[in-house]
Amino acid sequence: MPTGNITIYPDRDGYVARQAESSWSDAREVTTGDTASQTITLSSHGLRTSRTVGGRGAGWYVSRCFFSFDTSRIFDIPESATLYFKGITNHAADDIWCVKATRNIEAAIGPDDFDSIEGWDHDASNVMTGTNYAYPFTDWIVGGNVFTLRPTALVDIAGSDTFNVALLEDRDI
Repeated sequence: MPTGNITIYPDRDGYVARQAESSWSDAREVTTGDTASQTITLSSHGLRTSRTVGGRGAGWYVSRCFFSFDTSRIFDIPESATLYFKGITNHAADDIWCVKATRNIEAAIGPDDFDSIEGWDHDASNVMTGTNYAYPFTDWIVGGNVFTLRPTALVDIAGSDTFNVALLEDRDI
């Protein structure tokens, strides 16, 4: 396979969510989610950090997206690479981070994958502890959203058969 500039698309995806918690720390600083989905093809809440207030009271929500890419035919480190994600809603409130996921979601993704992020410390800011594969993305749109990958990601693409990432909102980092 060529080692020039490549664009790869996810083969598998899913999300894990923590829902309707009474505090921000209860929603974010846990090791498991309340629910998980094998596909986020049409979910407008696959990636989310929010607080809602309504007739039943307030609740905090955190959803993290996980993606797996087949990189088995990439043997050499590419010069550059981009990841392409299709958006179904516009989102401009927070930066979106693309970080290294620690689990291959090929078989299944479940609530236990909520913190399957390299270097994740659920009690702290994770800007410097995890592996940030791309610079934060600020203009999530309906249609194509492209992350240009950093050198660490390029090495990881060539070094394994699958390349796994998580997308997180800025407040969750």
